[in-house]
Amino acid sequence: MKIDRLFVQSIGKNPKNQALTKGIIQMAHEIKAIASGVETVAERDCSPQNQCDEMQGYLFSRPLNAKAFQQLLFS
Repeated sequence: MKIDRLFVQSIGKNPKNQALTKGIIQMAHEIKAIASGVETVAERDCSPQNQCDEMQGYLFSRPLNAKAFQQLLFS
């Protein structure tokens, strides 16, 4: 399950969205929860507190084509 950027970017800023996001993650643990659109260190640091399984977003890498991804993977 991927959690939309709208919720990820409001983590730590909007208590209602944070509570909703935490509830979604708790319900999704049986399938795997992925925080999508992680762009800041604060968002990255809040995701594990909410027990998110995986993260993706510009903080880690911009979108890459296959060749660039292979170069990143093997560097």
